[in-house]
Amino acid sequence: FQAQWSGKAYWITAVTAIGIGLVAGWYRIHFQNLALHDYEKYINRWLISYSQFTPVERMALALGYASLVMALLQSSFFANCFKAFQAVGKLSLTNYLLQSIFLTWFFTGFGTGSFGKLPQWQLYFLATEVILVQTVLSIFWLRYFDIGPAEWLWRCAYYKKWFPFPKKNNNPISHSATTIS
Repeated sequence: FQAQWSGKAYWITAVTAIGIGLVAGWYRIHFQNLALHDYEKYINRWLISYSQFTPVERMALALGYASLVMALLQSSFFANCFKAFQAVGKLSLTNYLLQSIFLTWFFTGFGTGSFGKLPQWQLYFLATEVILVQTVLSIFWLRYFDIGPAEWLWRCAYYKKWFPFPKKNNNPISHSATTIS
C-alpha cells in the first residue's frame, strides 16, 4: 500500500489474484448449486466441501482489488477521476449528512415512501445518481470554498470558536476567531 512496486507488478498481481478469486468463487457457487439439488448425493460423491476455498477466494479478491487500486493510482489516465474523489473526500461529513438526509427522505414514510418498492437494478441506478450528484456538487463547492458547511461547523465546535466561513485560499484556523460562550 505504499506504492513501492512498479505499475506492471501491480497489474500482474491484480490480474492473477482476481483470476484466482473468480475461479475459486465459481467453484464454490457451482458446487453449492449441486449440493442444494441433492445434498446426500453431493456428500457421497465429493470429498471436499464447496465452501472449503472461501477464505482463499476472499483473500485473493482482496489482494487483487487492492493491487488494482494501486495500479490505477499510479496511472495518469485516472488522475482526473481521483481528483474528483478528492473533492468528495474533502466534503466527507457534508456528503455523508446530505446522503443520509436525502435517502431517509426518499425511502421513509415522511418522504416518498419508496422502501421495498424498487427492484435491485433500480437501486444501483439510484446509488450511481447520488454519487454523481455529490461528486459534481463537491467539485462546484470547492471552487468557491475551502471546506464544506458541516466541516466548518464541526471545526467551530471542536475549537469552541466561531470562525468566519472559509473562502477559497484562506486558512480558517488562521482567521481571528471569537470564543463561543
